[in-house]
Amino acid sequence: MPIGKFREWWRVRRGLSPLSSPVGSMVVEPTYLLRDEFSGDLAAGSVNGTSAVPGPGTRTVVDTNGIMSIADGVLVVNGTPAADDRFHIGSVARIIGWVFKATLPTVVTASINSIFVGWSTDGGVSNSGVPAFIYNDATSVYVRDGGLGVYAVTLGAAPHYLAAVTRATGGWTFAFISNLWRMTYIHSTDASGTLFPKFILPAAVAMNFTYDAHRVPQSLYIPTPLCYDTFGRANGTLGNSETTGPDSQTTEALAWTGSTYTISSNAAINTPTLGSDVIVNGGFGADTNWSKGAGWTIAAGTAVATVASSDLTASVAPLTTGTWYQTAFTQGGFSAGTVAVVLGTTVFPTHNTNATFTETGRATSTAFALRGSGLTDTVDNVSAQPLTLSTLFASINVVSTADVHARVAVTLDGALLGKQAGLVLNLDSAASPANFIIAYLNGNGNAVLDECVAGTYTNKISAAVTYSAGAYLYVIRRGTSCWLFYNNAQVGTVQTMTANTNKLFGLFSTSSLSSLDAFELWPDGGNGEHAALNGF
Repeated sequence: MPIGKFREWWRVRRGLSPLSSPVGSMVVEPTYLLRDEFSGDLAAGSVNGTSAVPGPGTRTVVDTNGIMSIADGVLVVNGTPAADDRFHIGSVARIIGWVFKATLPTVVTASINSIFVGWSTDGGVSNSGVPAFIYNDATSVYVRDGGLGVYAVTLGAAPHYLAAVTRATGGWTFAFISNLWRMTYIHSTDASGTLFPKFILPAAVAMNFTYDAHRVPQSLYIPTPLCYDTFGRANGTLGNSETTGPDSQTTEALAWTGSTYTISSNAAINTPTLGSDVIVNGGFGADTNWSKGAGWTIAAGTAVATVASSDLTASVAPLTTGTWYQTAFTQGGFSAGTVAVVLGTTVFPTHNTNATFTETGRATSTAFALRGSGLTDTVDNVSAQPLTLSTLFASINVVSTADVHARVAVTLDGALLGKQAGLVLNLDSAASPANFIIAYLNGNGNAVLDECVAGTYTNKISAAVTYSAGAYLYVIRRGTSCWLFYNNAQVGTVQTMTANTNKLFGLFSTSSLSSLDAFELWPDGGNGEHAALNGF
């Protein structure tokens, strides 16, 4: 079979579009800025400086140990490279939508930090471009952003098909997984004006793979978000999401639910509905209703701590497990130690100044306490008011898919001031929520991923992060898998979630003192939303 016919057959067998597409009785060949299909055999060590076939482009190859050759329509890489051996065929000026598409028909051996594939910021040894991949092993790659591996994506056995798409800053990466193009990451860093599509090899890492279809078409691919909103409207109700996306796409205006959410200074804030205080004798008018640990007393209308490293506990547990509460208390005679509210087993931030502290959190059991640690202080006006769950969310309805990439810029009242804000995914009902996923910063130094099934919460991730006002909180939901990221770094590991096809997505916040901005929702690709990449 002629090599051209074989190549067409090979691509179709793997679920890809043919290199040419029929239009009526005509055959239209895509046009390319850069393209190499590796036709014509070349011995190892003789690839550099030759013309890409069918082109355009000239091969720039650094192959110190002579491990790259061309045979049977593919570039063969077999051996141990020297430092930063590499291959590229030209460069492009950055605009939105350039697609660098690479095919690796075989990957026999690869190891962590090997085979960088993607956009680079120069024609030399740099591998800090965005967007890009780097192989983790023969069946998985790390998504790369700003020179760092963000998280691992399982591809399965080769052949592997990878696509890196540019934005004005950063880009998107896609991988062909289970016969579908899936978005793997939204990249935010790097705005280099000139980009080089290339692969780079590390030193002293033995590898064996073949490489094909190194190409940048003249056509652009700019995916369309399911929803985009920077809340850049007049102060007041949320209204509808924006009709122009972050890359000038036309997007659908979707109506926000969530009557307690408003726009304030180009951000979304929430003032959730409060129920009645459940604390009995929170003003300490009598020495009743509280169980006093060592060092605690009640006198003269206050709770008094004297070097207390114990709990002052409500005698009758007043909380409802799983309910979110707003708590408050006043410190008026502080001199040493710290004090913190405890809802069940949820410990709020510690405090060591005279002030009134208002915090929010979810009760993990029915007990309520104030916890001292070497505390000498007076405490008064303790309260705990339930938050109406439905008022913690603002959501939009996406009819097309339950598998998404969602992110939002989060600004808390303070890094350690005990208020929560972030995202809700796969919500079943705006009015009566019982099944959903929430990702949030907890106002106590952690990024958190929780799942709620039939009203029962399960914590999936709770890990320390370095808070940065306005940094993105980002969640990928694909089938029953869920990934959490904050400020361009993965938090925890991929989690298995309960099967859930609910299609309400949006904002989560427990306090009007936190704000949310730059909400983005993108299709992951499970319904073929990125199938256009087949034709590139």
